[in-house]
Amino acid sequence: MPTTSVHTDPDRLSMTLVAEFPVPVDRLWARLHRPPPARASRS
Repeated sequence: MPTTSVHTDPDRLSMTLVAEFPVPVDRLWARLHRPPPARASRS
């Protein structure tokens, strides 16, 4: 994932990261919005 640029705006408390990914946008977007799998608890 080569990062192209990073822009921060402290007044708006935001950060924009521009990068290239080797997958289609819809696949990347789906992964970013899917919660991570639950971990098994250790007993």
